[in-house]
Amino acid sequence: RIELPLAGLVLALPAIPASPNSPGSPGSPGSLGSNTGLHRGSVSFHFAVADGYREYRRLEAKDLEFTVPDDKLAQARGEHIVYTLQLPSAYRGWRLAIVVLDEIGGSRSTVELAVEPAP
Repeated sequence: RIELPLAGLVLALPAIPASPNSPGSPGSPGSLGSNTGLHRGSVSFHFAVADGYREYRRLEAKDLEFTVPDDKLAQARGEHIVYTLQLPSAYRGWRLAIVVLDEIGGSRSTVELAVEPAP
């Protein structure tokens, strides 16, 4: 398990609009526009490992989509996403590069670290 500070990566969490047919949604009579009370986030994790000769191998990218209720938004901005990645033991002693990309806001964070055996 790796927990990383992602260089202050702040995710864009836009409100999810109500469907066009729901009461109070934009275009409905008497509506000022509304949302579902949820904000959505979308993050992708990209991984690569490098041996001692700096030969890189890209690993499968993983996507994480989530929603946050309006009343939890401020709290969520101060929380962490924990992601578990298991690597084959053949990668011990290699370097692992992780890029985390906010698919909505476009910001990203990158970190590189040594692959250590599990305790």
